[in-house]
This record gives sequence, C-alpha cells and structure tokens, in this order.
Amino acid sequence: MKANQSSLVQFETNRYSVLSEYAYSSLWLKAFVDRIEITTQEQVIALHERLKGRFEESIRFEHYRKVLDRKPGGMQHLRLEAKKYLPEKTPKPSVSRYSQVYVRPPDLTQYRQLLRNS
Repeated sequence: MKANQSSLVQFETNRYSVLSEYAYSSLWLKAFVDRIEITTQEQVIALHERLKGRFEESIRFEHYRKVLDRKPGGMQHLRLEAKKYLPEKTPKPSVSRYSQVYVRPPDLTQYRQLLRNS
C-alpha cells in the first residue's frame, strides 16, 4: 500500500492519515475489526479507529504538525475540526466524495498564542 502526496492511505473506500514524512512511501496496512494499523516493516506509525461508512477520512492533526510548523499559512487549507479554533471566515463549499472526516482534537496552544498576537 502506498501513501499519496497528502499522506493518506486508502483502505477499501476510506482514507487514513500517516505522518507527513511517509508521503509517497510503501507501507503495510493491517485491518482489524475495530482498528487500522499502518506500519513500516519495523514499527507501527499510525493507529486509527476503523471507519464503518464509505468515503470517509480519519485524519490526525499530529501527522501534519511538522508541515504546519514549516508553513503556518497552511492552517487555512485544513479540512479538520481544528478550524473551529481559527477566526471565523466564510467557508468555501466542499466538493469531495469524502464528506465525513473524523479528527481527534489537536493541541493548538502554541497556535492560539500566534492568533492572540495578531
């Protein structure tokens, strides 16, 4: 299984995130009844709850932290629930088959300081 340019691995019709440094890498995916494990040959690099629906995504904010530290303007392009911590803007309508996204709440304390200073 190969991760795409967005660090997502597809299993059946659903997609799961991996650390950004594994984009374009060949990985192993182990599917269990309740979870998905994505591994290299040596170690587990991502663990997600298995999605029950179709065309859903499970994205973990931590997987993209290094990219966002390098490119802080990238926060506006996130499709995560983390956007609720950002100032309100008019959202663009999403045209994606993957409309349902499950995200664990990220720790945005360092980014909140940046927003207060603006």
